[in-house]
Amino acid sequence: MNQPEQSQLGKNSAYVDQYDASLLFPIPRSVKREELGIQGAPLFFGADLWTAFELSWLNLKGKPQVALAHITVPAESTHIIESKSFKLYLNSFNATILWMRKRCAIACAKTWTKPCGMAVKSNRAAV
Repeated sequence: MNQPEQSQLGKNSAYVDQYDASLLFPIPRSVKREELGIQGAPLFFGADLWTAFELSWLNLKGKPQVALAHITVPAESTHIIESKSFKLYLNSFNATILWMRKRCAIACAKTWTKPCGMAVKSNRAAV
């Protein structure tokens, strides 16, 4: 089980130059929920809302593309992504060639779905 102390938070990190989904560091929600006496499905609803202002990639001609991403992780998901790993993950797109903006949003949503334990919604709007 991933613990926050095992993440890249507060440590020097190397930046990668190609897309790398393994940079995402999922942390189980169950640990803190158990501390609060919450077992099983939560009795509440909601979501974690993430806004990525620094999302960029290269088009087929190598021209930088920039977008703003909004990622919604439902509260009933089993895990949340540690924030620095999210930033490192987003930076991994910087030198990656994608043929359309929608591909970037799809990649984010699909990549987050597995570590979060359920479907994650990713909306993107061009900046």
